[in-house]
Amino acid sequence: MSKQTLKFAPIGCKKTQRKNSMTKHSFISKTLNLIKQDKTALSCLTALGIFLALSLLAPLFLPHSPNQVYENSLSLPPVWMEGGQWKFPLGTDDLGRDFLSRLLHGGKVSFLAGAIVMIFSLAFGLILGILSGLYNKLDNWIMGFVDILMSFPGLIFAIILVAVLGAGLFKACLAVSVMSLPVM
Repeated sequence: MSKQTLKFAPIGCKKTQRKNSMTKHSFISKTLNLIKQDKTALSCLTALGIFLALSLLAPLFLPHSPNQVYENSLSLPPVWMEGGQWKFPLGTDDLGRDFLSRLLHGGKVSFLAGAIVMIFSLAFGLILGILSGLYNKLDNWIMGFVDILMSFPGLIFAIILVAVLGAGLFKACLAVSVMSLPVM
């Protein structure tokens, strides 16, 4: 059999490596083209990216600390309303803290919590899926566990988990991850 009649190239061949890299590239380019065509997805991703960048870079350009109290600037309205000041573009709260600083600094915590919940849910689902696929005897037990999780109201079960585990961002993310597990 000559080399010309082979349908598949050997695994270490440069043609195979080139083809694999082209399929990865084409998947990414297809995804980007789909996002470019969908105006809603593009605008949402743009807004999310801007807010993420502003939240991460907030300490570099914001003049106020999120917890700094300005006693002479209590309950100021936003700048576009009567009585607003450019020193506080979104106004201040009842204690005199800048809303813009608090919003952008709080965005970091929100993005972190979302990322933790997503990673935990993915890890739990992946582990349960692999165990269920590899061991048929565990499949019924895992299905029973997931059925029990789905029978509880999600918010109440998450509150119970936080009460049992204790307070904290990490533990709250763990509780939300366990409750989002059947949905994933």
